[in-house]
Amino acid sequence: HNFNIFVSRSDLNKAETLIFSIILTTFAHLKNFQIGSAIVNHMNDHAYDF
Repeated sequence: HNFNIFVSRSDLNKAETLIFSIILTTFAHLKNFQIGSAIVNHMNDHAYDF
């Protein structure tokens, strides 16, 4: 059995799918997308306060 040093393409696709689903799940837990984007905009507005 040859162990490949490089990550196979299917493993990369699985990782991308996992990350994408985590992001979608995170947004789904917000009441809705607009509240989430409003929070992000608010944080961006105050980014220079720090």
